[in-house]
Amino acid sequence: MWNFFVNIVNYLYFGLRLLKRWTGASGDEETFDQWMNAVSEEDFLNFLAQIFLISAIPTFFLLQKWSANYGRYSAEAWFSQYLLNSRFAWFIQEAPSLVAPMLALYWYGEQLNLSRFLAFAMFAGHYFQRTMIYPFLMSGGKKSPPHIVGAAFIFCATNGYMQAFYHVQYAPFADDHCRSLVSQAGFIIFLTGMVINIHSDSILRNLRKAGEKGYKQRC
Repeated sequence: MWNFFVNIVNYLYFGLRLLKRWTGASGDEETFDQWMNAVSEEDFLNFLAQIFLISAIPTFFLLQKWSANYGRYSAEAWFSQYLLNSRFAWFIQEAPSLVAPMLALYWYGEQLNLSRFLAFAMFAGHYFQRTMIYPFLMSGGKKSPPHIVGAAFIFCATNGYMQAFYHVQYAPFADDHCRSLVSQAGFIIFLTGMVINIHSDSILRNLRKAGEKGYKQRC
C-alpha cells in the first residue's frame, strides 16, 4: 500500500517540498522519491494530521464569509446544472473512509491487538453506517454539486487512510489499554455520540412528509 501511495502522489512533490521539514526529513532531498524514502509512513501520517489541524483555521474564517454550496444552497453552487443524486453522491463521497479500513485490515490486520482493534472498529463502524446505511435512508434530499462531492471524497480518502492505517499499524496502544478508565470513557462517549447522531438523522428524515423535498422555513 505504501509504495502504491507514493506512486499516486508523486506529482504533488513541489507542493509538499515546501512543508517537508515538518515531517523530520533533513531538507537535503532533491526529489520527491528521496523525500518519501527519508520519511517513514508513520511520520507522513502525522504530517497529514498536522495539515488537517492547520487547515481548520482558514476554513473557519472562509465559512464566515461564504456558505458551503450544498443542501439548501446547492442551487447557488458552481456546476449547479450538473447536480448529482443525493444518495449516490453521499455514498461515493463517504466510501473511501470505508474502503481504507478494509484495505488496512486486509494488508496489516495481523498487527492488531485488542486495543488497536477497538479504536479501529469504532472508526470503521461509524463509516459503515454513514456509507452503507445512511444514504439509503435519505428521503427527498437535495442534489449535490459535483465539486462538493469531489472535495468530500478527497477528505474521506485522506482521513480514511490516516485513521485506518495509523490505528492498525502505529497506534501506541498496549493490549490492555482498552481496560483503562480513559479508554472506556472514550468508548462510552463514542457510542453516545453515534446513538445521538443516528437518532438525530431519524428526526430530520421524519420532518418531511411523504413526497416532500424542500426545506422547512424558519419560524
